[in-house]
Amino acid sequence: MFSKLIEEDKHKAVASSLKERLKKEELLKTNPKIRKKIRELFSISDRSSTIELYRHALYPLLDESPLEGVFPFGHDVLDVNYRFVLLNLLAKEEGTEKLGLISECLLKECGNLTEENLDYLKFLWETLNKKIKGDISRSELFEGLKNFISNFIENRAFKEAPPLDLEYFIDELEKSVLGYDFYINKIFNEGIVNTYILKLFSKFFPQYLPSFYKNLKRKHTDIEFLAKVAESLGGIDSLVGLEILKNIYPFFNNIIKIEVLRAMQKLSRYDNEFLFTILEEGDFFLKRQAFVILAKDELTRRTALERLFAIPSLFGRKNKLIIENIKVCRRYRIKRSRELFSLS
Repeated sequence: MFSKLIEEDKHKAVASSLKERLKKEELLKTNPKIRKKIRELFSISDRSSTIELYRHALYPLLDESPLEGVFPFGHDVLDVNYRFVLLNLLAKEEGTEKLGLISECLLKECGNLTEENLDYLKFLWETLNKKIKGDISRSELFEGLKNFISNFIENRAFKEAPPLDLEYFIDELEKSVLGYDFYINKIFNEGIVNTYILKLFSKFFPQYLPSFYKNLKRKHTDIEFLAKVAESLGGIDSLVGLEILKNIYPFFNNIIKIEVLRAMQKLSRYDNEFLFTILEEGDFFLKRQAFVILAKDELTRRTALERLFAIPSLFGRKNKLIIENIKVCRRYRIKRSRELFSLS
């Protein structure tokens, strides 16, 4: 197309200019894709004089370009391709014997995986589940691979800075390979805790939650650790996360109680009566944190305002409490005055 747009007598000058420019900018030496495209371009069967002119001018440059450092079949690329070949074979194969051989090869390859290969593990996990869904008897056949993936993900969750994209596996894993004692030791003896770890613990070991609470009480003097636990629980937006927060609330001093309530503010669900009790019995700081949660919903917000301000104050006996309650919700701005004055 390009050759047809240029006047016939100018092709020689254009070819010469193009050759000099490519040599000057060293594009062919630094970009193997350009060399590949030029070879493909000149492999067409067109033998017109114009095409031959450009072929004659540019083809020698390809031979001058070094191959060092740009060989497209490096070990890393070969490893990636090999793993995906195995994955495709796994997806297509139906024979039990061949599936066993493929699984063994995959298990060997998985030993070389790093955090950068989480996408591959996700594809592998999904493929294994599809094969098992098609024939439940394959569960035992793929047990080694599934255990490896579980072990891989659980260990990554306990890293100081775990990968951000573990969420898929946290929801998908069916059992713990590391075990209850490993979790308890890491959390309470080594002080390693984050949202991923607590999600996995509550998922795998719900029967051991009472033991979890006892270990928390044992750490009652470690304010930094307890605050980290409360903050991590704020990332578990489930009934389990809420129940754990409610259970640890009574154990500790107001500093940790405030952290627990701040964690609850991140959840989409909450326990009204639990919060109303704090609103009526807690100190100023606890009441303020509880009110922030109750104010999210119009109905609970109005009920909270009624409990804060519909207080009989004969001869001003309760004025101090009412003034304190005004301070509790002073940061609440949405139609505040209208709602306060409309209280019966």
